[in-house]
Amino acid sequence: MCIAMHICEKRWSAVLALLCACVAVWCPSRLTAARPSKLRLVNVAIRVENLADVDEVHERWELRGTLIASWLEPALRYRSRDELHDRRSVSMDRINKPNIGLGNTLSTVDLRQLDLYVRPDGRVYMIETFDAKLATELDLRRFPFDAEYLPVYVTPLDGDIDRIVLIPDRARSQLATSLFAGLAQWRMQGLHMRAYSDNYLGDTAHGVVFALEVKRNAGAYVWKFIVPLSLIVVVSWLGFWLSPDDFKPKDLLGTGVSTLLIVVAFTLSLTNVLPRTSYVTYIDVFLLICFLLVITAIGATAAIQVLEVEHEPQRAMRVRKTVGTILPVLFIISQAIVFFVFQDRGPA
Repeated sequence: MCIAMHICEKRWSAVLALLCACVAVWCPSRLTAARPSKLRLVNVAIRVENLADVDEVHERWELRGTLIASWLEPALRYRSRDELHDRRSVSMDRINKPNIGLGNTLSTVDLRQLDLYVRPDGRVYMIETFDAKLATELDLRRFPFDAEYLPVYVTPLDGDIDRIVLIPDRARSQLATSLFAGLAQWRMQGLHMRAYSDNYLGDTAHGVVFALEVKRNAGAYVWKFIVPLSLIVVVSWLGFWLSPDDFKPKDLLGTGVSTLLIVVAFTLSLTNVLPRTSYVTYIDVFLLICFLLVITAIGATAAIQVLEVEHEPQRAMRVRKTVGTILPVLFIISQAIVFFVFQDRGPA
């Protein structure tokens, strides 16, 4: 009896083994579907300490900042009476440090560690400072009234590309409020951030992009270039508003030609100040409108001169009044349209 039961057990074991083998062959995905994920979540934040430079020609900028990374290490949890303020220093050999860096740097960035500590809940905080030259894409279409969004790409590196997921830490990301934090030409307006994913040699890297919003201080350009050039253009119209007896067509023509030469000289002097772009900017269109209006004033003056030579003083007077009214209105409307067309873009 025992021998028969033993033989039956062996047969059932063989049948079960055969069934398991069949399931493994025909349904391999079902056996591996429950494999737990090994991705770690790492919060990252940036504190902008100093905006050192914005190079519009080479489209790059320099930043001094602080990178703050935090993640959970369950093995480092401890009991504390004051969990909100208690912190303990921890050595590098006790943590599993994530390998992260800046993705849009133009040179090697040296991350210098400032602090490394752990909270009672096991969350490790690593604070590092850096100086970086970063690549960017500037949108100068509204120059000199433009606002730019300067990016900082924080991304996993090397073996941690497919092992960690970076999450923006909005609570700890901030701008320094010191007087030396910005530039005379730029004002820091805010810090935007979002998560992004990128394919790197077949692996998906989950990083965070920070966008420093800066706005150009346009006051110097307004008072040194836009206002003087506008007044120069208005001078070319003064003859149309004065009495024909006091301001002859020859005087109008001389004023128009002189104004045209001044506008050309003004434009040439601006070439060293204007950014070199492959597209048209607001200041380019402004200069073009000023040039065309002065040319129009010269053309109207020539027409008035022809009418007076042909002894048609009434028609010449109507042309003088019409041009003296249309040119200022055309200047205001055209500038309003151009200012509306060249609008700021938001962060990408």
